[in-house]
Amino acid sequence: MKIKWYGTASVSIETEDNKILFDPFIPLPGSGIPVNKNDFQGFSHIFLTHGHMDHLTSIPKLVKNTGTHVWCTKTPAKTLSKRGVNCDRIRVLQPGNKIFVGDMEIQVFQGKHIHFDKQIVKKTLLSSRMLEYAYNIPWVVYQNQTCKENGETVSYLIKAEGKTVFILGSLGLDDNTIYPTGVDLLILPFQGSSDLITPSMEVIKRIQPERIMLDHFDNTFPPISNQISLIELKKWMTIDHPGIKVVKPKYKKTVHLL
Repeated sequence: MKIKWYGTASVSIETEDNKILFDPFIPLPGSGIPVNKNDFQGFSHIFLTHGHMDHLTSIPKLVKNTGTHVWCTKTPAKTLSKRGVNCDRIRVLQPGNKIFVGDMEIQVFQGKHIHFDKQIVKKTLLSSRMLEYAYNIPWVVYQNQTCKENGETVSYLIKAEGKTVFILGSLGLDDNTIYPTGVDLLILPFQGSSDLITPSMEVIKRIQPERIMLDHFDNTFPPISNQISLIELKKWMTIDHPGIKVVKPKYKKTVHLL
């Protein structure tokens, strides 16, 4: 199994027979991230974890004039339909669903979006980066107002080639959901709060993965996103979970799950 990261929460999973894409997002101007529309071509199935702008807004451009199916919950499905995505291309899913794409089995779980606390919001709004990347702000404000999550964040368990990958769309788990444990790889978002360590440790404790690959820690949509330092996370992993390897991926470089 091959996994690639394309910035923010954009990840692809590929087996010998199939490849699927999660949360593709074309980075905004000023990000400096070497990812563009062409990197997201050739996928017949795209899965969204929720309807926020950095998970949804690139979809209409990517699926135009293609036969790509987009899998998502009700709220992002409505947003995509309003933005011109053909309803025949949209597949509405919900927690508990099990989807098969060739040799891949994709199981849907209820997730939980991270809470944007007052401290992180204040820090972002008062940052000098708001001036530095002011040209992105009108777009970000509009998209933030029209791309809703509505409590519909989901997570995906992918089974293929004897391996299991669990993808979170945001750094949180639902209190009332029983999640898979001991997965071969947990893909863990690492951005969105002034305290990322506490929710990270809670997720890792519940999932107990063999290995972790981080995503969403980069500056894909400035000035709202930031490049997050991973030093504190690595320190806590050494203390609390010394046996779990943490992978910091590079853009478009393959991570092999053998």
